[in-house]
Amino acid sequence: MIEPIEWNNRNPHELPSPFVRGPGERDLWLTLDSGGLSLLPCEEAEALSVIHELGCLPTIQLSETRLPVDYPHPLESDILVTYSTKILQHRHEPGIRQLNPRTPCEALKVLGLFLRSRDDYTWRANIRIKGRWVFYWALARHHLPEMWPYFSACLFASKNRKDDTAGVAQAVLERASRALQARDAIGFQFYAPQDDDTRSHMMYHFDYLTLLLSGAIDAQARIAHRTYNIAKPPEKYTSFHNNQFRNELREKGRDLHELIITKYDGLLTLLAGLRNTIHGASLVGMGSETRGRPQTSCIEIRDNLFREGSSRRPDLDDPEGWGLVHDGPMRMYEPYSFSVTLVQKCLVAINDIAGATEIEKLFHDGQSIPPPTPGAPRDVIFRDGDRLALLA
Repeated sequence: MIEPIEWNNRNPHELPSPFVRGPGERDLWLTLDSGGLSLLPCEEAEALSVIHELGCLPTIQLSETRLPVDYPHPLESDILVTYSTKILQHRHEPGIRQLNPRTPCEALKVLGLFLRSRDDYTWRANIRIKGRWVFYWALARHHLPEMWPYFSACLFASKNRKDDTAGVAQAVLERASRALQARDAIGFQFYAPQDDDTRSHMMYHFDYLTLLLSGAIDAQARIAHRTYNIAKPPEKYTSFHNNQFRNELREKGRDLHELIITKYDGLLTLLAGLRNTIHGASLVGMGSETRGRPQTSCIEIRDNLFREGSSRRPDLDDPEGWGLVHDGPMRMYEPYSFSVTLVQKCLVAINDIAGATEIEKLFHDGQSIPPPTPGAPRDVIFRDGDRLALLA
């Protein structure tokens, strides 16, 4: 579960969180625990290097300290960046909790989200950023490497077929990119002080997040319908949880059918249930308070949605990853953790579906199939996907 930050409001004339915009908005302060950042694993070392690099940006304040061995003193900082086992194992205890200890990878995720909340899409300090659209588009393409040959084939097939196959494939990428933006918008509110307004904003973004993810996968189902020349149901009723479509797919696209049934049945059931709340009673966001702790927000999701999904795919039942805060007939989830996990799992599914679809069957007999685009173009941001993923 992604943990909230207890912001240290040092100046009464400043807003309490750097994620809150307006008069009195403030920078993000990070303190590096120099004694707890040695012998790091490769990814953590890379994250720490990026933190040092982006620490020169005007909205980031970076300092270093060496904490006492026995017990850390309060710091005038928002996040303590450390890999000290002694500190991280006790991160929820009073006195240490207020330091907001985070590993370099965790801290960099917060730093990157903070920059994006300020419309700053810098991913390398020495490269001029091209803006919001390019950042999220490149991030989506990084998570969807199988979409390079998939989209390339759809583009050429669309010209031969004289239909909108290219536009449908484009919609998969656009919705994936927008889902990442919706996820971040929920994160902006998660790191602000919680109240009815922040919850309202989070639920607004959560509603269309599920629509975007469903729309991306439904678009892939339409391309599969064309690829395998499915007779029934008509294309407009096609989806991967439509039994008639599945039966046809089992005969004509066995590998794709097997992927959906064995790996993604539970996820698609959960996603469809969340999306379909748009037609009925809406999902409910509510606040929770514990004495001595800032208010937190959670989202109420019917237990049967997860039970239906996890009965088909047990790995959905991961309470910590999904942000479960209360179990029962109505499960309560922290919305940002839930959104991050949902987006991550759906992007993996979209990528696998693209790889399992025999896209060459879109071309008629006798038509030459152009060689697929092997991978990312030469533009540096598309070649820097690992860096983008560390930040986002």
